[in-house]
Amino acid sequence: MRNDYVKAAQRSKAGRSHTQAGGGYRTIRKRRSENIPNPGIIRLDLGLRRDLAMDPAASSVTAPVPDDREKLLERAMARHHYSGDALIEILHTAQQLYGYLSRPLLKQMARKLSLPPSQVLGVATFYHLFRFAPQKKHCVNICQGTACYAAGAAELMTTARQHTGEEWTLEAGRCVGSCGLAPIAICDGVAHPRIRPEELAGILGGERDG
Repeated sequence: MRNDYVKAAQRSKAGRSHTQAGGGYRTIRKRRSENIPNPGIIRLDLGLRRDLAMDPAASSVTAPVPDDREKLLERAMARHHYSGDALIEILHTAQQLYGYLSRPLLKQMARKLSLPPSQVLGVATFYHLFRFAPQKKHCVNICQGTACYAAGAAELMTTARQHTGEEWTLEAGRCVGSCGLAPIAICDGVAHPRIRPEELAGILGGERDG
């Protein structure tokens, strides 16, 4: 009788080993992997990348269709369970989708996140990276950090106001973290360290003439 129990236990153990070694678990993983698509990804923030997955043939698209912006923003808020704790990340997502944060958009987000509109506006205006008007063709950002201000940022702002036409958005930024290269102006994403007012005027005038 004891030998029968021993043989039964050995058969059970052998069956489990065979299931593991024979690919039972690997089969499950394979089936799961077969259901996962291989999406083309649009380069936005990490949250949007999951929402903007698409067919590989359409991976050359670089921006969401305007009609999809509201749906994508809704997905971003739902991903954070409509929590006000994720307000800053959701504001970044909204700006990436719409280009800037309009007052109606901020009110809509406040309603969906169950936050006072004044709180949403206060957070958005506190951080200098958020915009509240559409950007023009070109953008120049003059760093106003302590080192840049001491090195002549005020003169750069005066020059920029004189030479930015209808195609330029002028922004006064906070410290960009390169105080040893002050003053700094960022024109269309390109940093110009230790720039002088006449050099800035040449850049702005050249882009405007071009």
